[in-house]
Amino acid sequence: MREWKKIAIICALVLVVAAVATAVAGYFVYQRTVGEPVSQIDSIRFEPDSPINIGSQTEAVAVFKMPWSRRPLEAAVEVNNGLRQFDKPGFHIGKIGWGWCEWTVRVKLRAVRTGIQTGGKMIVTFNPGTEQTGSEVIFEQSLPSCRVKELPVSENDNLVIADAIELPPTKLHNRWLITGIALVVCAVVLLLIFIKKRRRRVLIVPPWIEALREIEMLRDGLMAGGYNLETGLGRLCDIVRIYLEKRFKLHTARQTTAEFMNELSRSGGVLPERHRPFLTDFLNSADLVKFAKVPPDEEMLRNAISSASALVNETKLPDIESKEVKS
Repeated sequence: MREWKKIAIICALVLVVAAVATAVAGYFVYQRTVGEPVSQIDSIRFEPDSPINIGSQTEAVAVFKMPWSRRPLEAAVEVNNGLRQFDKPGFHIGKIGWGWCEWTVRVKLRAVRTGIQTGGKMIVTFNPGTEQTGSEVIFEQSLPSCRVKELPVSENDNLVIADAIELPPTKLHNRWLITGIALVVCAVVLLLIFIKKRRRRVLIVPPWIEALREIEMLRDGLMAGGYNLETGLGRLCDIVRIYLEKRFKLHTARQTTAEFMNELSRSGGVLPERHRPFLTDFLNSADLVKFAKVPPDEEMLRNAISSASALVNETKLPDIESKEVKS
């Protein structure tokens, strides 16, 4: 039993040594063959071979021998109008020897014209191997001639030239009909969306709710330091004017304070008498600050805010809240 163990250990060691030796030898062979050139084994051939039918496919095939460090990168065929390249080229590794290998390059072509097709060449680009070996290697070789024949035609065949094929009128009409239906459907959908948006509900806020909200915001802004006294007084004046215009349906744009008060008086006494002295004094004070540059008084502004809030609350319509209407 021990003898078998010794034999197994010895065999394993031999295999490890052989593997290491092979790897080292392969490394030195790789380094030694880095600069060796690429060579072509056989001349370029067509598969399937000539002749071929028009419209069929063939491949330009070339086999190259090169060191381990090289491989093909790109391949293209420059041909005349009788053969056209299509699809990507194929690269397949074949035989592998000590320090060298074979690569098969295939470029797909399609026959588009009858007759004997001559001229053209295959261009294959190989990698440089390593940075020390320089730039990429470009290999060029002429293509052999290829005979393209016509398709066999029997009496029952009805061939049509590709360039002369036309769509049947019925199919064209159907296409226009489908296009028209699609446009009509899109127009109807867009019209429905537009109508739906036009009929959406809009919230109508009564002027007194809007005015009271603006007055509270002004009071909070003054306490937080967001407004100075002059700006706050002008803002309160605008809030009161806009509220009275909306509430009593007045048209007082670009009117002076005197004209504005006269408009209120001509409107049938819509503003309660007890609020008119405050409104007159308040608007006159605002005009003095705005036009005469008289510095405003903080206590006066606070009292004006309270009086404006009371004016709105006492002139609002009862039991009317925000409502929704269709626009």
